[in-house]
Amino acid sequence: QVPPQVTLQWQDNSSDEDGFKIERRLKSDPITNYAEVGSVPTDVVNFTDTTLLASTQYCYRVRAFNAAGLSSYTNEACMLVTPSGLVILKNN
Repeated sequence: QVPPQVTLQWQDNSSDEDGFKIERRLKSDPITNYAEVGSVPTDVVNFTDTTLLASTQYCYRVRAFNAAGLSSYTNEACMLVTPSGLVILKNN
């Protein structure tokens, strides 16, 4: 059986980013528990997270970065990984 994974996609609204940082938290954790799980270079607008556990709910957010600093975060996107590894997008 293939381990659960999710591919996130977002719109690039930045014209001068050096890349994007992707953060994740367990849905049951407070919003302050976000931790970076990856980053992608300039103009890449997707990220595949392969470090998921079945029967778990996750939330993600993304923000651009460059030498001047960090952008605001995207809206939070949450999903449920079912016991079989299927990923279901959840509304908050």
